[in-house]
Amino acid sequence: MQLSIPKIPEPLIIWEKIELFTSLDPNAGLYVARIEDFVDDGMIITQPELIKGDILLRDNCEIILDITKTDAIYRFHSVIQKQNNNGRPKYFLSKPSFIKRIQRRDFARVVYSTSVEYTLFNEQYNNKQKWYKSYSWDISGNGILIETKDFVKQNSLVLLKIKLFEELGINLPVLGRTHRVLLDNNIRLSGIGIITSSEMQGFEKKYPLNKVEKLVYNFDNIAQEKLIKFIFNEQIDQRKKGLL
Repeated sequence: MQLSIPKIPEPLIIWEKIELFTSLDPNAGLYVARIEDFVDDGMIITQPELIKGDILLRDNCEIILDITKTDAIYRFHSVIQKQNNNGRPKYFLSKPSFIKRIQRRDFARVVYSTSVEYTLFNEQYNNKQKWYKSYSWDISGNGILIETKDFVKQNSLVLLKIKLFEELGINLPVLGRTHRVLLDNNIRLSGIGIITSSEMQGFEKKYPLNKVEKLVYNFDNIAQEKLIKFIFNEQIDQRKKGLL
């Protein structure tokens, strides 16, 4: 049994997991439940399980309903009711009213640790210079936050060997530009934007791109889509675990 909803390319199915938010407030309660059955004016769900938050569910209150599909998360308004079915509580959601589609690219950043090696890339770059080991604090579809030495300044170009990229099948190294430098409990962090292959032409005259094999091809649209898909799925997993 399934239910088709306008705006969603895939139907809802029995036992599909859903997420319920009591509001969009930062302290909103996040609950998870599964679909038990469909009725004419809505659906029956399992007893919602609280994952996190302080604003709790109330009978007949309006909720935010998130439904995760393969391409995106779809967000709806609904109303939850607690009913009595022969002494057994039954939870009813009114027919969802569409709010918006949250695309993968909207999931910009997740806390994620992966090993990283980096080295400065400038006019004097040579392939025998030292690489420094580090690790990431967080990562997005077009950038990474890592610990760095003090010679990495804002607007520095760096070559990066990122373990996660290797695991995703993205060729290394990739080129990045440091957009911000900050201190966190005396730990020096650099926010580095990854430069895509389509942006490389602006660097050819000034920087020795030809000294790094295949550098101008390593972070193309296909590679970036792999990273975006990973970030999207990782954020969904973290939300389900109550980490976001």
